[in-house]
Amino acid sequence: MKGEISLYVQAKHYGFAVHSGRSVYFQAGDFCRLTPGGPPPILGEEVEVEGLGTRSGGNLPQARRVSRTVCPSLLLGRVQSFDPDKGWGFANLAESEQILFFHASDLLEPWVPSVGAQIKFYSGHKPGRNRARACWVRPLRSRL
Repeated sequence: MKGEISLYVQAKHYGFAVHSGRSVYFQAGDFCRLTPGGPPPILGEEVEVEGLGTRSGGNLPQARRVSRTVCPSLLLGRVQSFDPDKGWGFANLAESEQILFFHASDLLEPWVPSVGAQIKFYSGHKPGRNRARACWVRPLRSRL
């Protein structure tokens, strides 16, 4: 059954996929990345949701397995702006002039992005919105 990632909380190792208009809970260990060391779930990415059951202690549907359908590509860009007080900014994609939104929760390291800094990230989007989003953002100097 097809779905898409609607939320992933890396620090707490769980997320949600939207399948047939319903939110489905999954744990990090239930997510198949396709490649060892691949990125965590990316907002808006298409996934295959399998083995629906009920989460213990509630009536929330839980997937036994959520699988990535396509291996995402790592992208390069530059920070166009970032407001540390508001916790969000914008990045330019290196290959084009496309502008992507990113939030402080998308930063994989404890750092404050500065204008012009080279970054690497994965492209995603918040379900229900067409605006592109930079996900799992890191400075270019670090390994992803």
